Amino acid sequence: EGLNAASKQFGDAFTYLHAEIYTDRTITKIAPAVGALKMTYDPALFLTDKHGLVIDRLDGVFDSEEIVERLTAIVL
Repeated sequence: EGLNAASKQFGDAFTYLHAEIYTDRTITKIAPAVGALKMTYDPALFLTDKHGLVIDRLDGVFDSEEIVERLTAIVL
């Protein structure tokens, strides 16, 4: 929900990508993106530059206010 709220504020200034943790309904098959990053928890939000380089990251519990704060820092 926090990212959806932030996307309404920033529109197409950013590309938003969501990755599910599991690829199946039995929650037994880890999604390739999650496996490649060796994630052991969620949620996590990676903020990248236009080249895909990770420049910031939020882990655990965060809200739309924190997301907007970090995205604003990137835009400035």
